Amino acid sequence: MKHVKAYESSSDEIEDHIPKIGSPQIGEYVICEEENRNKSEACRKFLQKNIGQIIRYVEYGNNFGDNLVYLIQYNNVPDKLEKYFRIISPNCRTMSEDEIKFHSYNIDDLEILFSANKYNL
Repeated sequence: MKHVKAYESSSDEIEDHIPKIGSPQIGEYVICEEENRNKSEACRKFLQKNIGQIIRYVEYGNNFGDNLVYLIQYNNVPDKLEKYFRIISPNCRTMSEDEIKFHSYNIDDLEILFSANKYNL
């Protein structure tokens, strides 16, 4: 009688590319600072002064996990900046983990951070 080998999951490969604890997660609110991807100073200022929310992970490249980025949704994007926020879906922008400066599940934490920076506290 032949021996049948039990199914082995290759979850190790997948787990290597899922953001680790402490990294931004889906559903968190974020403040980002873009790393010179476009020439628009207005877009960079909008990203620094507005809170977005991570709605999913997006992957670019041929191999799984080559370039994992976050898809971040923003509210109230000005009309003149809409062209920068339609890469994958409306009012959304992709950001790498390095471009996410602050993240929290509680939006109030980030609003307090804005207030503190405004008054140099």
